[in-house]
Amino acid sequence: MNDFNNEKKPLRGAFPRSYQDIKEVRSSSASSKLFENPAQHYAIASDDEIIKRFKLVLRSGEVYSVPYSLLPVFMLLGGKELIIKAYGVHVTIKGRNLNPIEEYLSNEMLLWIKESPSGKDDGKINVYVSDILIQGKAMKYSEDIQNDET
Repeated sequence: MNDFNNEKKPLRGAFPRSYQDIKEVRSSSASSKLFENPAQHYAIASDDEIIKRFKLVLRSGEVYSVPYSLLPVFMLLGGKELIIKAYGVHVTIKGRNLNPIEEYLSNEMLLWIKESPSGKDDGKINVYVSDILIQGKAMKYSEDIQNDET
């Protein structure tokens, strides 16, 4: 555990339990390294990074990018449901202990939120995201909007 304290750059995101769980990848939006745990449900920026958007990653592989400039409203309901409302967008995140995610969103430090690949909570991790539900015309494909209008 002392090795984590000796890192030159802080780890971003939910900290993994051991080095065996760490996979190093490059962040596409920043020059710094991102250390990702496969069971990780969110990642945060380092203190010196300016973040303009956060991503919602669904288990299907779809990725939605939401700009912080939309001035979203965040509502945390009992630590089990987090609602994000912005212009034409309504996102509901369900899970367990979502308080840190809401805090990082409010501080505009959240890089991404990811649904659990299995949808099953084993209780071993501190923050668990079971589902991300996205609604609103702003998040639909153009052909979906045309089909809704006919």
